[in-house]
Amino acid sequence: MTTTEAYPRLLGALDDLRRQWRMRTILEGVLLTAAGVFAVLLLTVAADNFLQPEALGRALLALLLWGSLAAGVVTLVVRRVLEDRRDDYFAALVERKHPELHNRLINALQLGRGSQNGFSPGLISAIVGDAATATADLDMASSLDSRPLKRAALCAGVALLLLGGYAVARAPWFGNGLARVAWPFSDTAPYTETQIVEDSIEPGDKKPDDAAADNAALAGLKRWPVNISYFEQGAASNGEQTPVYSIGFELYENGISRALTLDYGDFVVAGVMSQLEMKDAPACK
Repeated sequence: MTTTEAYPRLLGALDDLRRQWRMRTILEGVLLTAAGVFAVLLLTVAADNFLQPEALGRALLALLLWGSLAAGVVTLVVRRVLEDRRDDYFAALVERKHPELHNRLINALQLGRGSQNGFSPGLISAIVGDAATATADLDMASSLDSRPLKRAALCAGVALLLLGGYAVARAPWFGNGLARVAWPFSDTAPYTETQIVEDSIEPGDKKPDDAAADNAALAGLKRWPVNISYFEQGAASNGEQTPVYSIGFELYENGISRALTLDYGDFVVAGVMSQLEMKDAPACK
């Protein structure tokens, strides 16, 4: 095999090794970036859940989150995309993995460049051909160290598992904290277990089926569904408790209520408005 045939074959094999190396390093950078972003996202959302900062504090958390993403992309992904290594680097990797080559690949790579004065063309051709024959059946990809990629995948997996566990275990808190951190200057209030439902029942919607239905004084008023729960004082709290009983009713904006329910868990008592008499309000003195 002549030098003109063997040398391009060696360079082609090293180019294939370079492509696999670049693909692995870029994937490693992506995984490390993902691991860092997952970890920072977990920390920032948890910080918002427990500290409930104002807009300035949420802006700092958002800066930390988006800053870590930008830094990871630039330093761990973009830099690896632009990074390159000489053929000698990959030849050294192959020689280290396969010591039985006895530097034949490196010698052939250097001599085949045609800049080695003092060596006969026949000797160079023999050295290059010998290296091409010795590496023809080698799996050069095995020369790449797969441990950094595995460690990056492990880090990303652990970070994703922790983030997913928190998101599932505290789903309402996580969604609320994520929205507050991602858009720090929005009016999103911090999540609490006590929620106030602000949606009212407009006049004409869900017409009552009791004495309130035909009362002219209530016809144009809005009303709100209200639920009040009572818990045992001093009971151990391991999360959300079950109330001893709950009271539900619809409250009109003038203070009149209807559709009363008393929920004791095992049974529910319902109260229906059977009669409504409006009294004239006395004049204020």
